[in-house]
Amino acid sequence: MPRFGTMDPGAWVGRVPEIASLDVAELRLGAVSVLHVAYEIAADGSAEVLPPALNPSVPPHVTWFFHRAETGPFGAFTMAQTRVGARAGLKPRGFLVSAVTDNARLAEALSSGWGYVARLGTVDLRRHYDRILASVRLGDRLVLAVDLVDPEILSGAAVPYTANLHLARTPVGLRLVQVDAEHLVHKAEIGRPELHHFDAEAWGEGRLRPTTPIVASITEAELTLAPLRYVCDPDLPAAEGTVRLPPPDVVLPEGS
Repeated sequence: MPRFGTMDPGAWVGRVPEIASLDVAELRLGAVSVLHVAYEIAADGSAEVLPPALNPSVPPHVTWFFHRAETGPFGAFTMAQTRVGARAGLKPRGFLVSAVTDNARLAEALSSGWGYVARLGTVDLRRHYDRILASVRLGDRLVLAVDLVDPEILSGAAVPYTANLHLARTPVGLRLVQVDAEHLVHKAEIGRPELHHFDAEAWGEGRLRPTTPIVASITEAELTLAPLRYVCDPDLPAAEGTVRLPPPDVVLPEGS
């Protein structure tokens, strides 16, 4: 397996959003239910789904990340993401393939502010006595169906969520944008994942082939999207191409 990703980032230019300004304030989305499911993917070709800035994870894996809120600044919403596990240098990250949400105002805010590739669809997350059921549809097309089976309570500190990396057009060019979704976890459960259907082509990356379940968890948390802190040239190793952004409203001296 190649040490770095081999995807051509330029081939994604037509499908990724544009961020007009990297000076974005934090966004507090409030109380959410969070389902996180991880599956190993076939190792052959796994480097082809990541840009050269990133290292493939070991083992190669995909994660599905669901958020459901009853209230918030954009009203109720449910959102699902497909992410590929990766490393930026030594740090684990989730490279966003695409997202689906049922809230148009949220989709626009996340796309223009944080570079989410977000489409409108039907996202369902519901709890039964012995499992949590999750599914995503684009129109009449089922694109994901996955369950968490036999949930058991555990400490919230044992549920880490990795930061996202989004490929986006920015004022400094095509960049990987680090998106820090901060979760203050109040309750957590862990269980066994069961994948029933995954339409990789519909999510935008047909080379993803899930093979073996890893783990699933569900939490109740408070969700905040932090201001953008880092951008990275997608064609350079993260250790070389990453730039730290100034905090929002900080004006850099001319020529800096």
